[in-house]
Amino acid sequence: PVILSSPHYNDVYRNDLTASNRRQIVEDMVELVVQNVNSGILMALEIGAGTGAMTSLALPHLSRYGAHYEITDISAGFFSNLEEEFAWYGSKFSCHAWDANTPLR
Repeated sequence: PVILSSPHYNDVYRNDLTASNRRQIVEDMVELVVQNVNSGILMALEIGAGTGAMTSLALPHLSRYGAHYEITDISAGFFSNLEEEFAWYGSKFSCHAWDANTPLR
């Protein structure tokens, strides 16, 4: 995507004035979900990951619980940057292009 050619594309989503509020909300939501999971396997699906702003907030918290984290977007153009950024999460992190016309697997 053209947006990736700008050195400031992440600033719009990750460093705006509401980022600190989102960080606390995501942390609270992750904790709420984890406390209410009855099985030993935690899986998260993020639809419309784009630049990974929400991923960067949720993944560090979910990593404490060994959650599998899958992101989707209609454009795979963001994935190479995201795969590199979140490589530390290993095989429990994956990216998939999502076509709204194809049934979920």
